Amino acid sequence: MTAAADRLGLSSPALSRALGRIRRTIGDPVLVRAGRRMVPPRALEIRSEVRRLVEAAQGVLAPSAPTDPAQLARVFTFYANDLQVTAVGPRLVARVAEAAPQVTLRFLGESHVDVPLLRDGATG
Repeated sequence: MTAAADRLGLSSPALSRALGRIRRTIGDPVLVRAGRRMVPPRALEIRSEVRRLVEAAQGVLAPSAPTDPAQLARVFTFYANDLQVTAVGPRLVARVAEAAPQVTLRFLGESHVDVPLLRDGATG
């Protein structure tokens, strides 16, 4: 058990607790003694099914391919003060027009009142 815990990067007690949870969940002893070794008979039986499930889960959880900016057709709204818009606006507009021609940038003046428009997804 100690060697298995080391290979998994767990402490022996953590591995023991994980095995206990697995035993309770599937109603199986998981490991049984065979001479001087411990073997997982049921795990060997369901190995291919578990592999298929893990691969399916990885497919669902894997990050999607990055979006191609040239294919975007969106409007992005920025709330900023005049100084920020003057400092970054022209270069940002030029770069976006080159990389994502269907994207529109809207710059709206910043308010002295905290307006939760961006946080709420409103477009102003």
